[in-house]
Amino acid sequence: MKIRQGLTALVLGAGMVVSAYAEESPWYIGITGGAMLFKANMGVGGGALASPEIATNIGVMGGYLWNVARMGSLAVEGAFTDTASRGNYSVQDIGGTAAVQTLALYGVYRSPGTFYIKAKAGALNEKLSIARAHVSVVNSSDLRAAVGLGGGFNFGVSPGGSRVEIEYTLIEEDVNFVSVSYRF
Repeated sequence: MKIRQGLTALVLGAGMVVSAYAEESPWYIGITGGAMLFKANMGVGGGALASPEIATNIGVMGGYLWNVARMGSLAVEGAFTDTASRGNYSVQDIGGTAAVQTLALYGVYRSPGTFYIKAKAGALNEKLSIARAHVSVVNSSDLRAAVGLGGGFNFGVSPGGSRVEIEYTLIEEDVNFVSVSYRF
């Protein structure tokens, strides 16, 4: 009898946990990473970048989601990325490295469906660091508008479910970010 009561309590408890989890919070967090792409003719310290290599950035993102019925969802989303692997380049046969740190706040639209389109626009603070022969050539910080377009896959049955997203973000005229994100 006690075993049966214990099992009943366990099943009811598990059911309450699953029910509480099913009522997902509109808040979400995730991880992101990808490639910072530098334009080859970007002017740096007396020359233009020759053969720039990709810098790799990783970061975190989070936001608040509003489901807009059959039209998809809207969100306010923040993201922070920092360089994990600096990009290499050369100017007049002298090698150097480039790194970008970003902090952004976006308004986001996601279309309805399991596979969906994501569009975002907002403000981004970019810190660009370029060094040549171990000497800092550029160390700038700019606040600018940024836009992005991508797509994703929703693992859950609701707009707040786990997702994988691929995006292309225009950070500035000379720097763009191609990223993959996983949202919890």
